[in-house]
Amino acid sequence: MNKKKILILVGLIIVFIGVRYYNVDTTISVESLLENKERFIAFAERHFLSSIIIYLLLNIVLGAIGVPVYGVFTMAAGLMFGFFEGLFLSMSAAVLGGYISFNLSRYAFRDFFHKRYGNRVKKFEKRIEGREFAHLLGLRLLPGFPYFITNIIAGLSPIKIPPFLTSTIIGILPSAI
Repeated sequence: MNKKKILILVGLIIVFIGVRYYNVDTTISVESLLENKERFIAFAERHFLSSIIIYLLLNIVLGAIGVPVYGVFTMAAGLMFGFFEGLFLSMSAAVLGGYISFNLSRYAFRDFFHKRYGNRVKKFEKRIEGREFAHLLGLRLLPGFPYFITNIIAGLSPIKIPPFLTSTIIGILPSAI
């Protein structure tokens, strides 16, 4: 494993430990959003640009490492910024977070999976060959199937970046609305 991959892995571990240490994954919930909605709305009104930056950074980073916050963050965006702006921000953050986890999977872990599960990976790639977009879109539209896992699967597959981004945008739009 080269130095770049080791740094990526160490960085992921540090962020993951931080998320667990501060209980971010259990603190972010629909209940806590509803209990504090006036505070979020007031903050967004007083500090509009800062609230957008904080929202995007949190949503992108937590989404990229697989903390299941997409639904809560999408609702928060709607409350804080309104329907259209919230939709745009939540979609942007989800696509960027997905793109990051896609690339982490592809460039940091793909070799590992190919070496360890070579035959299975080759069978999988052969099965979806020429239909990568349709398979990925199907996973995006499948209720309850985690976006993070879809991003990892896509990163391990031969899908190219434009079909990945397009299927992500189309696939998460219904749940974002």
